[in-house]
Amino acid sequence: MVEMKRFSSNSIRTKFIASFLLVSLIPLLIISLLVSNLNSKITISKEKESMHGLVLSKAQAMDEWFRTQMAELQLIAETETIKSMDNERIFPFISIVNERSEVFETNFIVNSKGTVISHTTPKNIGSDYSDRSYVQAALTKGESSYSEVLISKATGNRIVVVATPIKDNGGKVIGVLAGSANFEALVDTFLKDGIDKASGITLVDAEKRLQVAPNKEDIYSTIDEASISSTLKAALRKSLVESGISLFELSNENFLIAYAPIQTVGYGLSISMPEKLALEESNAIEKLTYLIIVISSILIIALAYSIITKLIKPILAVSEGMKTVANGDLTSQPLEVKSNDEIGNLAASFNEMVVNMKEVIKTVANTAAQVSASSDELMASAEHTNVATEQVTASVQEVAGSAEKQTYEVEHNARALGEVSNGVNRIVDSSKKVFELANHTTTLAEIGGQSVQDTVNQMNSIHSSVNESNTMIKSLYERSREVSSILDVITGIAEQTNLLSLNAAIEAARAGEHGRGFAVVADEVRKLAEQSQQSAKEILAIVEGIQKDTESSVQIMARVTDDVQVGVKVSNEAIEKFNGILQSTKEITPQMEEVSAIAEQMSAAVQQVSATINDLSVIAKGNATTAEEVAASTEEQMASMQEITASANTLSSKAEELNQLISKFKYKN
Repeated sequence: MVEMKRFSSNSIRTKFIASFLLVSLIPLLIISLLVSNLNSKITISKEKESMHGLVLSKAQAMDEWFRTQMAELQLIAETETIKSMDNERIFPFISIVNERSEVFETNFIVNSKGTVISHTTPKNIGSDYSDRSYVQAALTKGESSYSEVLISKATGNRIVVVATPIKDNGGKVIGVLAGSANFEALVDTFLKDGIDKASGITLVDAEKRLQVAPNKEDIYSTIDEASISSTLKAALRKSLVESGISLFELSNENFLIAYAPIQTVGYGLSISMPEKLALEESNAIEKLTYLIIVISSILIIALAYSIITKLIKPILAVSEGMKTVANGDLTSQPLEVKSNDEIGNLAASFNEMVVNMKEVIKTVANTAAQVSASSDELMASAEHTNVATEQVTASVQEVAGSAEKQTYEVEHNARALGEVSNGVNRIVDSSKKVFELANHTTTLAEIGGQSVQDTVNQMNSIHSSVNESNTMIKSLYERSREVSSILDVITGIAEQTNLLSLNAAIEAARAGEHGRGFAVVADEVRKLAEQSQQSAKEILAIVEGIQKDTESSVQIMARVTDDVQVGVKVSNEAIEKFNGILQSTKEITPQMEEVSAIAEQMSAAVQQVSATINDLSVIAKGNATTAEEVAASTEEQMASMQEITASANTLSSKAEELNQLISKFKYKN
């Protein structure tokens, strides 16, 4: 039953724990779900940017490769040896060029009629190439051009013929210099390294034929002939003229595809990846987030139970003590005071109040007992005096002869009344003391209520301090976001530097031996750019950790604010308890004041009776012979005794009421 009571829905413990969990777990769960969703979106966005950047860099590199091969041929075509159109001079020259080239399988020269006059494969000399598109473009238009992808009869490799016109010193086209570039070398160089194995690569030539495709069966097919989705076909068409990124579905699975044109040759390059592969890291983070939520929930519940139990234990003890006192039991053990804070002061004030109330009740009980005993004595004396008065009345004829005896009886009554007067005076003094103690108890209750009010004021001050701390933490969070923006700029600069160093390395490679030193410098610049980019990412991760810790601090400060507000509520309830005690003491005080007033009336009545007895003694001595005067005196005495009896009955009734009121309290151990 005790455990059930501890966790009752109306208990302060249950309310504290429920509030603690509401303000901690629910925001944590919501934030985790939002972070998980945002993380997926950010991951997809970053993957798109990464894929787009990769396909652009690959397309630019391949474009540069084609332009480099063309530039080499154009440079060779400007030599006097080539312009001589003399095979005996040309053949040794182009043979050396071909041997040194890692790209061209063959090199050859065609005259103005389209006939091969020199070829690194001599058996082809004399062949007619006039019908070939790249020869016609050079001879008729004077333009450099590239052929479609062809199959080499000699090696079986795919090749692209690079052709440029040969012009004499007057600018007239006199022939064509061409070379068959190994297309497989192009693919191996740019499309096999630096790309995830799970990614699909598609290369479409100017004839809209797939030269590289994830499905080998689609190679050499046109875009329309390939066994791919319409969305992917549209993306491949776009790759010939523009760059971008889009989504397509294949076999009920979503794919990301990034594409870019290779403008020099009119090709299109695209890289695709399953969306689930891009989300692998995000899914791992999501699982870790859920695990952290579970662990955090367990820790929060344990921490909440521990903190709240420790916080409300003294409050519950005071509450139980209040209930015990309200039921009239003042014999319970004093509350244990373990702290010097407001709750500790509350417990100490409660203990002091119980001690003072116990003393007041004891004093009132003793006084009531004395009043009851004195009233009994007074009634006995009154009855005795009444009997004596009746005897005097019966023996009025013998008064004269019995004057001395009558005088003796009157003096005896005077002494008895003196004792009664002394008892009544003690009752008056005791009633005054009880009245003073009741006033003192009221003052202590007011002081206790003020202490609780001071507690409420202090908790309100704490609430203000917590709000100020919360504002400063939010400011720190905004500053960390500014740092993140700066890091984004640094990362962008590092990426641009890396790209520039790559271009510099390509130019240095093209320059040969003369550019080797420049290539080393470019490589060092690239490394520094990569290090800067990595450092920026590490700093960004640290800043993001600070942001997460700051967000957690904001949430914790919000929970502390709510706890302080609950503490204020509990303190207000304690004030209401003290007000109840104060009201009870104020009700006792007027009753004790009434007892004191009645006791003073009794004292006055007894003094009046004593004076009457003294008068009777004088009359008995001076008028022993006057029976009528004795009879009148006895009648007056009987009337006075009736008044005394009535006063004694009233005093006894008040004493009984006081005893009944005191009996409600248990103050003896």
